[in-house]
Amino acid sequence: LCKARGIGTCLDTAGAGRGSYDSILQNTDLVLLDIKHYTPEGYRQITGREMDMFNRFLEDVQKYQVPMWIRHVVVPGLTDGDAHLQGLLEFVSTLRNVRRVELLPYHTLGVHKYHTLGYPYPLEGVEPLAKDALAGWQEKFDRAFPHI
Repeated sequence: LCKARGIGTCLDTAGAGRGSYDSILQNTDLVLLDIKHYTPEGYRQITGREMDMFNRFLEDVQKYQVPMWIRHVVVPGLTDGDAHLQGLLEFVSTLRNVRRVELLPYHTLGVHKYHTLGYPYPLEGVEPLAKDALAGWQEKFDRAFPHI
Protein backbone atom coordinates (compact mmCIF):
# COMPACT_ATOMS: atom_id res chain seq x y z
CA LEU A 1 0.00 0.00 0.00
CA CYS A 2 2.79 2.45 0.87
CA LYS A 3 4.76 1.81 -2.32
CA ALA A 4 1.61 2.18 -4.41
CA ARG A 5 1.14 5.65 -2.87
CA GLY A 6 4.78 6.64 -3.31
CA ILE A 7 5.55 6.43 0.39
CA GLY A 8 8.94 5.03 1.38
CA THR A 9 9.32 2.82 4.42
CA CYS A 10 12.26 2.64 6.79
CA LEU A 11 12.76 0.08 9.55
CA ASP A 12 14.84 1.45 12.44
CA THR A 13 16.13 -1.52 14.44
CA ALA A 14 18.96 -3.17 16.33
CA GLY A 15 18.00 -6.41 14.58
CA ALA A 16 16.92 -8.31 17.68
CA GLY A 17 13.35 -9.43 17.13
CA ARG A 18 11.48 -12.68 17.13
CA GLY A 19 12.22 -13.80 13.59
CA SER A 20 9.86 -14.26 10.65
CA TYR A 21 10.87 -10.99 8.98
CA ASP A 22 9.73 -11.91 5.47
CA SER A 23 6.53 -9.85 5.33
CA ILE A 24 8.21 -6.85 6.93
CA LEU A 25 11.32 -6.83 4.76
CA GLN A 26 9.38 -7.37 1.53
CA ASN A 27 7.73 -4.02 2.24
CA THR A 28 10.75 -2.11 3.54
CA ASP A 29 12.72 0.35 1.42
CA LEU A 30 15.53 0.99 3.90
CA VAL A 31 16.82 -0.61 7.09
CA LEU A 32 18.48 1.68 9.61
CA LEU A 33 20.51 -0.93 11.51
CA ASP A 34 22.14 -0.19 14.86
CA ILE A 35 25.11 -2.52 15.27
CA LYS A 36 25.86 -2.87 18.97
CA HIS A 37 28.98 -4.95 18.33
CA TYR A 38 30.25 -7.20 15.57
CA THR A 39 31.77 -10.03 17.63
CA PRO A 40 29.82 -12.55 19.73
CA GLU A 41 31.82 -11.68 22.86
CA GLY A 42 31.41 -7.92 22.45
CA TYR A 43 27.72 -8.25 21.59
CA ARG A 44 27.15 -10.37 24.70
CA GLN A 45 29.07 -7.87 26.86
CA ILE A 46 27.04 -4.91 25.61
CA THR A 47 23.57 -6.45 25.30
CA GLY A 48 23.68 -9.44 27.66
CA ARG A 49 22.42 -11.60 24.80
CA GLU A 50 23.76 -13.89 22.10
CA MET A 51 23.99 -12.67 18.49
CA ASP A 52 21.73 -15.37 17.04
CA MET A 53 18.68 -13.17 16.48
CA PHE A 54 20.79 -10.29 15.15
CA ASN A 55 22.51 -12.62 12.69
CA ARG A 56 19.20 -14.11 11.59
CA PHE A 57 17.80 -10.64 10.94
CA LEU A 58 20.93 -9.65 9.03
CA GLU A 59 20.67 -12.78 6.85
CA ASP A 60 17.06 -11.92 6.00
CA VAL A 61 17.93 -8.31 5.14
CA GLN A 62 20.61 -9.67 2.81
CA LYS A 63 18.20 -12.20 1.31
CA TYR A 64 15.68 -9.47 0.43
CA GLN A 65 18.44 -7.09 -0.69
CA VAL A 66 17.07 -4.23 1.37
CA PRO A 67 19.43 -1.25 1.38
CA MET A 68 20.94 -0.51 4.80
CA TRP A 69 22.29 2.45 6.68
CA ILE A 70 24.46 1.20 9.51
CA ARG A 71 24.75 3.13 12.75
CA HIS A 72 27.21 2.39 15.53
CA VAL A 73 27.49 4.22 18.84
CA VAL A 74 31.14 4.72 19.75
CA VAL A 75 31.53 4.53 23.54
CA PRO A 76 34.80 5.58 25.22
CA GLY A 77 36.60 2.58 26.68
CA LEU A 78 34.18 0.15 25.06
CA THR A 79 33.92 0.65 21.29
CA ASP A 80 36.27 3.53 20.58
CA GLY A 81 39.60 1.83 19.94
CA ASP A 82 41.25 1.75 16.53
CA ALA A 83 41.25 -2.07 16.53
CA HIS A 84 37.51 -2.12 17.24
CA LEU A 85 36.68 0.42 14.53
CA GLN A 86 38.90 -1.37 12.01
CA GLY A 87 37.12 -4.62 12.87
CA LEU A 88 33.76 -2.92 12.43
CA LEU A 89 34.84 -1.63 9.02
CA GLU A 90 35.91 -5.12 7.99
CA PHE A 91 32.67 -6.66 9.29
CA VAL A 92 30.44 -4.14 7.53
CA SER A 93 32.45 -4.65 4.34
CA THR A 94 31.18 -8.24 4.25
CA LEU A 95 27.56 -7.06 4.07
CA ARG A 96 25.67 -6.36 0.87
CA ASN A 97 23.57 -3.28 0.18
CA VAL A 98 25.22 -1.00 2.74
CA ARG A 99 24.56 2.55 1.59
CA ARG A 100 25.98 4.48 4.51
CA VAL A 101 27.69 4.02 7.87
CA GLU A 102 27.29 6.56 10.64
CA LEU A 103 29.56 6.54 13.66
CA LEU A 104 27.63 8.14 16.50
CA PRO A 105 29.56 9.59 19.44
CA TYR A 106 28.32 8.41 22.83
CA HIS A 107 26.40 11.07 24.76
CA THR A 108 24.75 11.24 28.16
CA LEU A 109 21.45 12.89 27.22
CA GLY A 110 19.38 9.94 28.46
CA VAL A 111 21.08 9.42 31.83
CA HIS A 112 18.48 11.48 33.70
CA LYS A 113 15.71 9.14 32.43
CA TYR A 114 17.38 6.17 34.11
CA HIS A 115 17.80 8.13 37.34
CA THR A 116 14.19 9.37 37.24
CA LEU A 117 12.94 5.79 36.83
CA GLY A 118 15.25 4.55 39.57
CA TYR A 119 17.24 2.31 37.23
CA PRO A 120 21.00 2.01 37.46
CA TYR A 121 22.68 3.55 34.42
CA PRO A 122 25.02 0.92 32.96
CA LEU A 123 27.54 3.46 31.69
CA GLU A 124 27.62 5.63 34.80
CA GLY A 125 30.72 7.81 34.80
CA VAL A 126 31.54 7.37 31.10
CA GLU A 127 32.22 10.77 29.62
CA PRO A 128 30.62 11.81 26.32
CA LEU A 129 32.75 11.44 23.23
CA ALA A 130 33.58 14.59 21.30
CA LYS A 131 32.06 14.45 17.82
CA ASP A 132 35.32 15.44 16.16
CA ALA A 133 37.05 12.46 17.80
CA LEU A 134 35.48 10.28 15.09
CA ALA A 135 36.20 12.50 12.08
CA GLY A 136 39.08 10.42 10.73
CA TRP A 137 37.22 7.14 11.15
CA GLN A 138 34.03 8.57 9.67
CA GLU A 139 36.03 9.62 6.61
CA LYS A 140 37.33 6.04 6.25
CA PHE A 141 33.79 4.66 6.42
CA ASP A 142 32.55 7.31 3.99
CA ARG A 143 35.23 6.31 1.47
CA ALA A 144 34.36 2.63 1.87
CA PHE A 145 30.61 3.29 1.61
CA PRO A 146 29.97 6.38 -0.51
CA HIS A 147 26.50 7.78 0.12
CA ILE A 148 24.27 6.46 -2.62
